[in-house]
Amino acid sequence: KGQQRILLVMATGTGKTLAYAIPIVQALKSEEDKQGSVGALPNRPRVIVIAPSKELVVQIYDVFNELAHEVKLKIEKIERASNWQRKINYLNEGVDVLVTNPDKLNRLLKENRILLSSVDYFIIDEADALLESGEEKLLLSLSKQLFYEKRENDLKHAQIIFVSATLTNKLKIFLEITFAGLTKMLVTSESHINLSHIKHFFVSVGEKNRLEILETELKRLPQKNYKIIFCNTVASVRAVDYYLKS
Repeated sequence: KGQQRILLVMATGTGKTLAYAIPIVQALKSEEDKQGSVGALPNRPRVIVIAPSKELVVQIYDVFNELAHEVKLKIEKIERASNWQRKINYLNEGVDVLVTNPDKLNRLLKENRILLSSVDYFIIDEADALLESGEEKLLLSLSKQLFYEKRENDLKHAQIIFVSATLTNKLKIFLEITFAGLTKMLVTSESHINLSHIKHFFVSVGEKNRLEILETELKRLPQKNYKIIFCNTVASVRAVDYYLKS
């Protein structure tokens, strides 16, 4: 409360979504009660949440939808291009909370399908991953529009919440450049904890072929054990899958 820019850093699985969704839903409902149930305006969401993956968009949507059911707020998600017109129709009718990913949000803005004038909360979930995936330009543009530029009939600025499981140097630099030390950081003690039963090894690959190095490292591990390979993009998942199968 009273903070316009917040960085929330919590370990994965500790309830980051609920940490911002509950107070936002409560604030939206309180505002409606004070103003006589204003509700969402056409094409003007009151909350925008962006996340890097379709799966996370759906997960965040489900959390908001469950919370908002009792207070009758309109929640919508746009995580894929299919049924685009139907989604636009929902926006035309007015939604309180829009959950989407950066490319879909960018398309909505370019096509003038939504306006930012009524946005009270802008949440950037997995901000570290979004910056690493090259969305810095879009995040910078949106942050400046919502914080630095005057809004229609209202000088209040949107509250911007950055959510991350890790506090990376890239994220810290982004916040320092964008808001010049004006961000309140909430970092839990569980962040950056290495589990005692898991061994960590780091391999510097430089310009070498990462897939060949991955194959070499996998062969060194006991063959009877299961392995899980995490990739940061869908394209990487497909490349690793194709390489290892071939």
